[in-house]
Amino acid sequence: MTHPESSTGSSSSARRTIRRLGPGRGAWRLPGANLNSHTDMHQFVRDAQAAERGKRSTAPPTTDTPGATAAPPHAAPPQKEKTHAPLQDVRILDFTEAATLPCATVTAWSALEGVGPGDTVLVQGSGGVSLFALRLARAAGARVIATTSSEKKAERLRELGASDVITYVDTPDWGAEVRKFTDGHGADVIVEIGGAGTPAQSIKAVAYRGVISQVGHVSLFGDVPPETTGVNLLEFTASGATLRTIGGGSRSDLENMNRVISAHKLHPVIDRVFPFEEALDAASHLVSCAHFGKVVITH
Repeated sequence: MTHPESSTGSSSSARRTIRRLGPGRGAWRLPGANLNSHTDMHQFVRDAQAAERGKRSTAPPTTDTPGATAAPPHAAPPQKEKTHAPLQDVRILDFTEAATLPCATVTAWSALEGVGPGDTVLVQGSGGVSLFALRLARAAGARVIATTSSEKKAERLRELGASDVITYVDTPDWGAEVRKFTDGHGADVIVEIGGAGTPAQSIKAVAYRGVISQVGHVSLFGDVPPETTGVNLLEFTASGATLRTIGGGSRSDLENMNRVISAHKLHPVIDRVFPFEEALDAASHLVSCAHFGKVVITH
């Protein structure tokens, strides 16, 4: 979501502009465009020093709710003013592009921890996390294999840098296909979106001692019974792989990622932009899975 006229951000990913600052501004920086961080940074806390260090809040109602209290290792006594430290913007991106960074994009960054030249990364589908995982993996020098639902989307994935694309509608056993593409080695890192049957295929596709980064649970949003995942625990154990659950990223993750985005001039893929009045249409478009990239709401 983007809100160029407001001093606050809403939703998991947001970009907003701070127009002016009042007294007792604490950790607030100068007015201008700023980003929120999905987990650590977008919290109004009672300790400006804690906010500056990007610590997670611990007080009710939840650990990621504005108004919650941060608890760093050596927190200063609570203060009256609630402040937080927003991140400075990525200057190469426009307002709409920057709004996509704090949730899906930093999730992709976290999912690729340790990826470098010579590695093979598998991404699934054409949502915001998968597409930016593709871009970031290529920037790190890795080879990328992608799965998607149609040849039309496959062509766009190749344009973004995927060396091989598997259409899972035509090739449901795509885990074995990944093995073929890698001469039996498999994918070193898999960005797993949690679709129907995808975890089982990821186990087939992952390299020995590889990593499966679980970034989503797509099957939970449809009529997909849990048993259709088809995961074989013995097969997973034999793979020697690590299952790593990803829930966004920290403030430092976002800062490091932004530096890479700026250095490599990476721009998010945006499918459509909806005005706030058409938010329900935006949600319907997202649920339809017809999108390729991020869906953004402006206000």
